[in-house]
Amino acid sequence: PMVLTGYTFRMHIRDYDGTLIYEATTENGKLLLNITNSTLTITISSADSTAFIFEFAKYDLEMVSPTSKVVRVIQGNVNLSKEVTV
Repeated sequence: PMVLTGYTFRMHIRDYDGTLIYEATTENGKLLLNITNSTLTITISSADSTAFIFEFAKYDLEMVSPTSKVVRVIQGNVNLSKEVTV
């Protein structure tokens, strides 16, 4: 495990034209960092995801060190599948 004391994390979901759809950070509480276990939990609430109207988007997750060095941890595509049964 990596010692994450002093680190912050940020994640964006963006439309393919670059428009920001969703922002999650350790500062806004949408990314939960557990220093003791060296884990990061990403949870998108139903209130947030209900507002999503895209079909396809992209995301990345970045780690920012205490010295402001930015490292991309993961990236990929998001395919939104809306609930059918309500």
